[in-house]
Amino acid sequence: MFRQVIAPHIVDRFVLDANGKLLGSYRASVGDVYPTVDDAPYEVGDVLWVKETFAKGKIVYGEDSNGTTHPYISQCADDIGYVPKEYALRHEIGIDDVVWSPSAHMPRKAARIFLRVTDVRPERLWDITESDAYKEGVSANRLIDNTQKSNKWCRYSAIVAGLKDEKRPTTATHTGAYAMHWDALNTKRGHPFSLNDWVWVYQFERIKHSQSIAKAQGFTSLGAYVDNQIKQHGSWDPEEVRDENTRDD
Repeated sequence: MFRQVIAPHIVDRFVLDANGKLLGSYRASVGDVYPTVDDAPYEVGDVLWVKETFAKGKIVYGEDSNGTTHPYISQCADDIGYVPKEYALRHEIGIDDVVWSPSAHMPRKAARIFLRVTDVRPERLWDITESDAYKEGVSANRLIDNTQKSNKWCRYSAIVAGLKDEKRPTTATHTGAYAMHWDALNTKRGHPFSLNDWVWVYQFERIKHSQSIAKAQGFTSLGAYVDNQIKQHGSWDPEEVRDENTRDD
């Protein structure tokens, strides 16, 4: 799940009832009220690829002074490939002195995660629920071991309850953690949580895939395979590599 601020010119088209409920959108060129989701950047069925912090290079193995073999990332001139940082950390691959590239620069051919949009809806930011906040990947439990963040999270939980005119919580909440995360990313962009912006709410399903399909044709990743398919045929059918039994690597 993911929330994205709706552009002002799209919000200007909203048609609301007396209670502020969204009824749809209106444009003179259309001449009638139409579904607001028609203006969303992405629609149900669209396939997106996830950009991650990554390193250019490849995973190799070497021995330490004790003769123990360990994997590490080599970035010599002839080392062609891409290694996501999260993958390296999860598999305990040595990352000392590795030069990382920001996620914004990751090319599609390096991608390992593809998502299909399953639902799109517009709503106010404050409409986020505890369940939705957890699905956004912001778990309150992750902040417990950090005293400074934990205290800030508790304050945010109380602030969110006040903004939403709800009873002050006796414990910190996932929505409080989400609001703290939101402000860290968006306050400097002019969209603090307190503004209660209209947002697009996207839900996804991960496209499971068999790496064997790509590797059998000499590609190092699904992203490289997809990139080639689009260049060769102008499109790519996600169902071609769908495999619900494949684990996420």
